[in-house]
This record gives sequence, structure tokens and C-alpha cells, in this order.
Amino acid sequence: MQSAGIGLGPQTPDERRRQAYALRENTAGYYRSRRSPLHRNNGDESKYENLHSYASFIKGLPHDHNGEVVPAAYAALLAALQSGEPRDFESVPLGSASLPKPRRLLLVNPQAGLAFDLEGIDPQQVTSKPAYAFNSAGEIGEIAENYWMALCRDIPFTATRPTRRFKPLPPIFPRTRSSMGRKKQWEASARSRRGRSFAGLRVTWLAPICHSS
Repeated sequence: MQSAGIGLGPQTPDERRRQAYALRENTAGYYRSRRSPLHRNNGDESKYENLHSYASFIKGLPHDHNGEVVPAAYAALLAALQSGEPRDFESVPLGSASLPKPRRLLLVNPQAGLAFDLEGIDPQQVTSKPAYAFNSAGEIGEIAENYWMALCRDIPFTATRPTRRFKPLPPIFPRTRSSMGRKKQWEASARSRRGRSFAGLRVTWLAPICHSS
């Protein structure tokens, strides 16, 4: 025989359960009444559709000897994203399919954007601004900064003080109060140099991290 529950406050267990249900129902109704935003993209998907989609997410898919994604594999990924069916994601070809199972590199949470959350607003009812376009100055700055972080990946922060081996990059722009202000300055610098070789761009618009002498 199941014993009656003991309240952990001014309410009985039944009262608490009813109030919890009403609260969740009212909250869900509020979120449902909110308009869903327009999810914008940066246009790269259509712009480079006939150029092997090299500005899109193609990690883990099979590539040819030129390092370009196999079109059929990328089409399978797009079809799975469109259908949302787990079996379609399972059938997406992988570049590591020929390796033994323990060594295969799988797609990580490809259906995460389709999942429902039981807390807060639905994830698809919020949005963010599009990523930088592939040929933009902002993207150049982002990628070059990633390369610099890769070069300094194994260097502890305590070792990044100016030394004989590592010197701070010259501050070519006046310091601003926010990193966003500095980022806009880097983008402006990259934009003014567009059309030159990548080597010519170097790191002149990057934050002063470190460089090897």
C-alpha cells in the first residue's frame, strides 16, 4: 500500500502538482504566442552551390583527390537535414567509412537543431545574425585569428609575455575600449587590402597575440 506524500511547504503534494502544471501550461502558451523570427543566412550556400560547396559545412564527408567534397555525399546531407528523418542521417556517406568502426569519425549531433527543449522558449524561436560571408573581410580576420591561435595552442598564457622567442605584435591601430571596436578596425584594414595575396595580408589586422621571431 502506497503511503500518502508529505508536503514540503504550505501546499499539499496534489496542490503543488496542479500549480506546477498550470505554470508550465501558461508559460508554454506565452511562448507559443510569440512570433518566430526570420532565420537569415549569409548566402554562401547558393553562391557556391556549383563550386563544390566549399563555403559550407562538409567536414566528415568523403572528398576527392583535390580535397573537394563528393557532390552526392553533400546532397545526401542536405536531404537528411530537409527530411529530419534519423534513417536519412544514418545513410549520409562518411569519409571514414572504410576504417574500422572504432576509428570512424562520425557527424556530431547533426540533429541537434531539430530537437525540442522542455525548458524555456523553443530554440527555433530565437535567432542570431548570419556568419561572415566566405569572401568577406570579417571572415578573413576570423580565419587568420584561428591560425594564430593554432600556432600558440601549446603555449601557456604565462609564457606569452615578451621574450626573446615571442614578441607582441605591433599595435598598428589605436586601442579601443571594446574588443568589438578592435574587430571592426581589423575588418576595415583587411577590406582595404582586399585583392592582394593572403601572405600580403599577414596579421596586420589581428589582435596583438604573439609571433615567433
